[in-house]
Amino acid sequence: MTFAEHIRQNIFLPRLTERRILVVYDEHDRFREICAGLNSEQCKVIFTDKRPVSSRQEAMERWKEMSMDQTYQSQMLIHCNDPAPKDDDERQEHPLASYAAVGASFPSRASDEYKQLCYGFLKDRTAEIDQLFAGDTEPTFSLIDNLSAGSHSHPQLQELFGTGDASKIIPNFLVPPEDSEIEDLLDSNTGWCQEMRELLKRTLGLGINTKSTKAVAMRDKLWQFLLFSEFCNDLPGGIPSTLADLPRATGAQLPFALSLCADLRLHTNKKESYRDAALKIEAALDLEQECVNIIDLGMTDTFSFEEKNFLKQAATAIRAREWDTARTILDSHKTSLWTEEGERKLLWHILELGLDTLEQIKRAEIHLKHLGHEGKELCELFDTELIKVDRTYRNLEDAAAQIYQEYGEVEDIINATRQAYRNHFNQLQANLLGVVQREGWPLNGMPSNQSSYNDQVHTALRNNKRVVYFLIDALRLDLAQDLVGSIHDHQVSSVPACAQLPCVTRFGMASLLPDAEDKLKFIENGGEIIPIHGETNVKTRTARLGVFESMLNDRVTTSNLADFISNTRTPSSLTTYQKKTAQCDLLVLTSTELDALGEGQSTSELQLIPSVMRKLKLAISRCAELEYDTAVIATDHGFIWVEDSDAGSVCEKPAGEWPLIKRRCLIGQGDDTPGTQKFTTKELSIPTELPSFVVPKALATFSKGVGYFHEGLSLQESIVPRVVINFTKAATSQSRGNPEVELSRKKKNFSSRIVSVNIAWPGSPDMFSECTEFKLVAFQNRHEIGFPSSGEKVDPASGLIKMKQGEAIKVSLRLTEDAKEGPVHIKAINPATEKVIDSLELNFKSHVF
Repeated sequence: MTFAEHIRQNIFLPRLTERRILVVYDEHDRFREICAGLNSEQCKVIFTDKRPVSSRQEAMERWKEMSMDQTYQSQMLIHCNDPAPKDDDERQEHPLASYAAVGASFPSRASDEYKQLCYGFLKDRTAEIDQLFAGDTEPTFSLIDNLSAGSHSHPQLQELFGTGDASKIIPNFLVPPEDSEIEDLLDSNTGWCQEMRELLKRTLGLGINTKSTKAVAMRDKLWQFLLFSEFCNDLPGGIPSTLADLPRATGAQLPFALSLCADLRLHTNKKESYRDAALKIEAALDLEQECVNIIDLGMTDTFSFEEKNFLKQAATAIRAREWDTARTILDSHKTSLWTEEGERKLLWHILELGLDTLEQIKRAEIHLKHLGHEGKELCELFDTELIKVDRTYRNLEDAAAQIYQEYGEVEDIINATRQAYRNHFNQLQANLLGVVQREGWPLNGMPSNQSSYNDQVHTALRNNKRVVYFLIDALRLDLAQDLVGSIHDHQVSSVPACAQLPCVTRFGMASLLPDAEDKLKFIENGGEIIPIHGETNVKTRTARLGVFESMLNDRVTTSNLADFISNTRTPSSLTTYQKKTAQCDLLVLTSTELDALGEGQSTSELQLIPSVMRKLKLAISRCAELEYDTAVIATDHGFIWVEDSDAGSVCEKPAGEWPLIKRRCLIGQGDDTPGTQKFTTKELSIPTELPSFVVPKALATFSKGVGYFHEGLSLQESIVPRVVINFTKAATSQSRGNPEVELSRKKKNFSSRIVSVNIAWPGSPDMFSECTEFKLVAFQNRHEIGFPSSGEKVDPASGLIKMKQGEAIKVSLRLTEDAKEGPVHIKAINPATEKVIDSLELNFKSHVF
C-alpha cells in the first residue's frame, strides 16, 4: 500500500462513510489527487480553488440531492486550498465550514498533522521519518513510499508472520492468532530469534540477551518493556527511583512503542493477553505500592491500579462538587480495557449514573425557579422534566444493589447522590403540599384516576372496540414513559393523572373500577378501612375482578399477566386463546409483581423490575396479535426507592385514633406534628367519613423498614400514568425475526459473580437503522440465575440488550445467589417468541484465580 492509498483508505473513506460529507482543508495542495480519485457517482468531489462562488452553489445543489436520498448512500467531498479554521470566529468566516460542521473535516485532530500521518503509515520507522523531516523541506509522498519499500531484511520473520511490517509482526508475536501455526513454528526452530532481536533493537531500542531463544521468555521481556515504556511516558512527575533503571523506549522509538500498546488494547483478540500480561507485570514490580504517593498518574491506565486511582479521583471530585472534573475523568476512562467487564465496569457505570442524577437535579433546580403557582403546571413539569431525576436515580440504586462487595471508590459517589436526591425530593414535596393546600386533590385541571375506566375503557367499548385493560400495581410514571418510548409499531399516548388517596393498593385499584366516581367509598369496619364499590367489598383482587364480570358477563375475560403470557406462548396456543376469547370485548390483565418486589424483605429485589416490564411489553405485543383494538394501562400508585441508611428516617406519629396506619400516611382523627401535614379527607376527595389524612412533610416514614414505600402524598407516589395504545393492524402481522447475534468469551472458566460476554452481530453497519432488542439470560438446570448488569447497552427499564447490525459489544451478567458452581449457559433470546438465538456454555468456579 502506498502512502496515498493509506490516506485514502484509512483516513478519508472512513470519515466519508460515517458522516457522508468531508471537507478537506489542503493549504499545501498535498491531497488533491487523492480527493480527485474519490470522485464517483456516489461521491461528488468539489474543488473550490479559483471558483469560490460557483463551488459554493455546486455544494448547495449536492446538499439538496443528498437530503432527498432515502438510501443515505450519497456523499460529498469538498477540497479547499485554505488552512483549516482554528476557532469559532474563523469557522464563521469560512464559506464552507458549515458543511464540515454537519459532516467531517480534515485535518481535525492531532493525528491528521502531516508528520503524524507519516508515523501512522510507517509505525516502525519513526526514527527515519524524523530524519526526513529534519531537512529543509517536508518529505513528499514518493519519499515516504521509498522509505516503505526499503524495508529492512528479516526473511524468516516475514515467512513466519506473512508480512515484513514490524507493526504487525510484533503484536502477532506477542499474541499469535488462534487459527495460525505461528506458535508451533516458533517452538520448532530458533532461526527466527536473531532476526527478532535485531527487529526489536532497531524499532524499539530493546536489547534482548542472545541466550533467549524461547518465545515465552522473549515475550515476557517485550511485554514489560512496552507497558513500562507507556507507563513512564504518561507519568507527569517522573518515575520512582526504584524503577528508574528498568529498560524502556525513549526518543524516536517511543512513538512506535506507544502505538503498539494502544493497538494491543484495542484488538479484540489480544485484549485478554494484554490484561494477563499487565496484571503479571504490575504484581512483579509491585507498581501499586511503588506509586502509592503519586497523585497524578497521567491520562492512560496502562495498568489496573491506575484505573482504580482514576475512579477515586472522580469520587473525590464529586465530593468536592466538581462535577465537570468528574465527567472529564469518566469520559476519558469509561471505555478503558480495565472497565470493560466485571464489577469494574459496573463501578464506572455507577459513577456515570451518579453524575447523570446530579446533573438532572441541577437542571431541575433551574426549572423550579421558573415554575408558576398552579398544580397542573407542577405536574406537567414533573411529567416532562423532573421525572428524569427519578429515572436516573432509580437506575443508580439498581446498579448499586448489584455490587457484591463493599467498594469505597464509589461509596462517596452513591452517598453524595442520595443526599442530593433527598434534598431534591424535599423541595418538590414542599412545592406539592403547598399546592394541595390551595387546590385540594385532585389538582385543578388534572384528570383523576377514578375516571380512568369511564373515560378510556367505557368510551372505547361504546365505540365497538375490543379493549385490553391493564391494571399494573406500582407502575411509576418513569417506568411507563420508558415503556411508551419502546413501543414503535402502534399509536401511543400517555398523560399524568392524580392517584386515588391513600396510595395503597386496595384503594388505588378500587378507583380503577367502572363508575368508581359514583360508587366508591371507604368505610371503617372491624378496626380497618376497606373499599366498597356500590355494596361490594372490593378489598381483594378476586372481588375487584368480580365487578367487571358482574357488569359485562361473558363479554369480559380476566387473567393475571403471567398466566396470560404462558397461555399465549406459542403460535398454536395464541390461536387457541384467540378462539376462546373471540366473543370477549374486554380483557382485564392484572399484575402485582412490581409492588411485590418492593414490599419484599430487601429492596435488592427491585433489580427485577426489568423482568416485569419485559412481561408487560410482551403482553402488549400478544394483545395486538389477538386483534384487540385498544389497550389502556392504569396503575394504583407510584413509589419511592431510597436505599440508604436514612431510608427509614422516622417521622413522629401524631397522637390520635388512626384506623389506617401506613408508613407514609394516617387516616382517622387526631393531631399533627411539626414534621407532618394534616388535610381533611374531604378536600382530598377521599370517600370516607373519617375526618383527617396525615402525611410526612419530607422524605420520612412513621415506622422503620426497607427503602421502598408508596402510601404518601408526593409526585413520585401520587402522580401516575394513564397510557392508551391504539393497535396498528399492519404492525400485528410483522414476522418475529431474530437478530443474528453471536456470543463468545475467550476464557470459559470464571469466578466472579459478574461475568462478561462478547456479543457480535455480523453484517454491514447502518447508522440510520434502529436498535434491535433481545434478552440475555444465564441458566443453570433450566433455571434463570443471571441477568444483564447495569450498563450502556442494557435498557434499564426492560433489561433487554439493544444493538444494531454490524456492532460488537461486551455485556456483563450478574449471577444471583442461586447460582452454584458448575456449567452456566448464557443464552440470547428473542423476547417476543422466546426462541434461543445463540448460546454459550461457561463454567462457574467460585475459587478460580
